[in-house]
Amino acid sequence: MPEYKVTVYRGVCIACRQAPSICPIVFESDQYGKTIVKEEFRIRQNSRISEGIIGDDLLKCVEEAAKKCPVSAIKIEKIVHG
Repeated sequence: MPEYKVTVYRGVCIACRQAPSICPIVFESDQYGKTIVKEEFRIRQNSRISEGIIGDDLLKCVEEAAKKCPVSAIKIEKIVHG
C-alpha cells in the first residue's frame, strides 16, 4: 500500500480548524487551535511542524483538508520505498 508523509506547518497555520473538521481521522487541534497530526499517525512534532504517515486509504481526506486550508499550511508527499 502506498504511504504519504503529511506535514502541517504550524507557524503558517491560522487556527481556522478547517483540517480537523474536514478530516478528523487524521487531524486535530492543539491547545492553541492550530492543526496537528493525530498521535496514531504522527512521526514528529515540534513548534514548527507536525508530521505523520498515512496510507492510501486516507489520502483523499487529507488532500481535501490541504486543498481547503486558506494558508496552504498542509503538504503531502508520496513516500517512495526502495
